[in-house]
Amino acid sequence: MFFEIIDELRESWPALKLNYNKMPTTDQHRGLENGSIDIAIGLELPHWEEAGY
Repeated sequence: MFFEIIDELRESWPALKLNYNKMPTTDQHRGLENGSIDIAIGLELPHWEEAGY
């Protein structure tokens, strides 16, 4: 499902730079907080809401 969305984004905006990596939710959370990633896609877990996401 996500690959289709990524393909559509790349087709609509060719200059858009997209990189994706599989990582544990704790690393996603850390990356969002320190600015090393801009978007996280994952399962809804209680700590996400507590952290303000």
